Amino acid sequence: MRDGSKLNQHSSRHTLRSADYLNHTYNCFKLLSPKAKASYLIIVIVQSVISLLDLIGLALIMKVVLGFQASGDNSDTSFQKTLPLFGDFFPEVSANSLMIAIVLIFVGKSLVALLLHTATVKLMAAETLKLIAKLNSSIFENRTNLYKNFSNQDISYAIYNATEIVFRDTLVPVSIILADATLIVLILANLFLSAQILFLPTTVYFIGMFLLLRTIDHRSTQLAYKNQWEQEIIGRRLIQETIASLRELYVSGNLHRMTSRVLSAREGGISAGSVITIGQLRPKYFYEMALFGGIGIIALVSSISGNSKLISTYLALFLISSSRMIPSLLRIQYYLGIFQKSKEQTRKIFEIFNAFDSDVHSSKTIPFENENQENLYAVNKSIILEDITFSYEPGKLHPVIQNLSLEINQGEMIALVGPSGAGKSTLVDLILGYQIPNSGNIFISQLPPRQSFQKTPGRVAYVPQKVSIYEGSLLSNIVVGDLRGTESNLRLRVESLLQRVGLGDFLKALEHGLDTKLSELGTSLSGGQIQRIGIARALFTDPEILVFDESTSSLDSASEDLVMQFLLSYKNQKTMIFIAHRLSTIRSADRIFYLSNGQIQAEGDFKVLQELIPDFKKQVSYLDVNSKPKKPIESPNE
Repeated sequence: MRDGSKLNQHSSRHTLRSADYLNHTYNCFKLLSPKAKASYLIIVIVQSVISLLDLIGLALIMKVVLGFQASGDNSDTSFQKTLPLFGDFFPEVSANSLMIAIVLIFVGKSLVALLLHTATVKLMAAETLKLIAKLNSSIFENRTNLYKNFSNQDISYAIYNATEIVFRDTLVPVSIILADATLIVLILANLFLSAQILFLPTTVYFIGMFLLLRTIDHRSTQLAYKNQWEQEIIGRRLIQETIASLRELYVSGNLHRMTSRVLSAREGGISAGSVITIGQLRPKYFYEMALFGGIGIIALVSSISGNSKLISTYLALFLISSSRMIPSLLRIQYYLGIFQKSKEQTRKIFEIFNAFDSDVHSSKTIPFENENQENLYAVNKSIILEDITFSYEPGKLHPVIQNLSLEINQGEMIALVGPSGAGKSTLVDLILGYQIPNSGNIFISQLPPRQSFQKTPGRVAYVPQKVSIYEGSLLSNIVVGDLRGTESNLRLRVESLLQRVGLGDFLKALEHGLDTKLSELGTSLSGGQIQRIGIARALFTDPEILVFDESTSSLDSASEDLVMQFLLSYKNQKTMIFIAHRLSTIRSADRIFYLSNGQIQAEGDFKVLQELIPDFKKQVSYLDVNSKPKKPIESPNE
């Protein structure tokens, strides 16, 4: 009973494994476009059908070999005459003609198989690009609240690595495995019809060898494939963290500890890669041994048949059949390993798509319904938040934003202040459409944020505290691909912006001016310079709404004063929203909103808010920022 139980458990595990493979194949197949699905199915069917050419070629080889054998054997038994499956179709054909036919059949079959394989790979490459576009849309354009569950490394790996694996290492192997499996079945059928006494031991021998290898490979490589991509993601994250905090690590003496963690992650990945490589090489040597071990099968079969004269016939049948079966079995073993890798290393893609599909708050851009809606958009320039509630984990008792309503008029300058964790940055994310509220509505000119941005790209600009510097020139970091207008006009606009944000002297000092290449992470620039580049970038599209999230925190007082004078020149012309802990940044705001626990506790100008919120008044007294702001500099539009 115990042995029977173990057998049932093994059978159950095998069934579950097969179901997993089928499910993974189906999930990958669903990602194909309708046209690609039809093309792929046609290719798979044709690949399987042309396996018949292999069978015909093998039958003709048998006929030639056994014909030579019969000509040198006076006994010339009827068994030898009728042995080949297709022998009766070519009763009077010479050996030379058969040899030419054999060459043409195998060369033609290989050529057709190569063309089909090439077509499959090209089809999958084209579909991979579509998949990347779909994934980009899900992650970046239609970002949802659930994406916080994925690290930057998860997303990077999914887009850059896993997208290729989905089709190349799943559907391509499946087509090859099906074609080779069809060929093996046909070869065994031919063997059964030609020499039944040889069929059973050969079938059991090779299937047993195949299952043994699959069991060994599955156990050794399944964990290795998973470890390989996990360690790669960990390694990438550690490298980024090391680069970002290099100064701290130097000073603290923790650099060696961090680099050791990077080395440990790489060691885990390399170790897993070694296991995978060994697993891929193992079948080659096993099947080579199996081929020669088959001689023992021939001896056994000849002994059972009681006719020792048939040993050469059986040997010819076995070797001819094996010459095609072993390459097919090797390919199946190899591609099953590749398929297993795909199954383990593409999980994040399906997790991302599932997160996108399951989030009822995910938002795609919707076309405008009618002309009246467009007219409303043109007339009403306000920002309206209606009873907004938001939580990163829906159903949580204490949401980040709770039942918040707010209206910001066109040309108004407002500021959001409050203690850390009050929800200021989250509120800005909601206004920008970067997050979607769990309940309530947000409108920019009568449209949801993402639709508003779709209507007029560049109308809203955002300056974060930590501005990203892209690989490329100073000019390209300001225009970010917006090349409307002549080159000379673009340069004049950028130079003017840099001058106004306090980077005029910096620009003059650069040997190549606007064409100076900036390092990828901006390590050659100071924090203040990076923030001012970010402000210039935001203003380049001449937006109507500007959002600043601690955007002057890295500036010294004099630089901040210069930048704020410049920004104040846009007052009453552009809608501006500021988040700031440095209160001097927002003292000229028309209205200041004090947030606490996800709600607006009070609003008013700089003076009124001090009277309403004691904590705010205390901050002001500490920082002594009650002095009047300087007169705004002349507007750039005047």
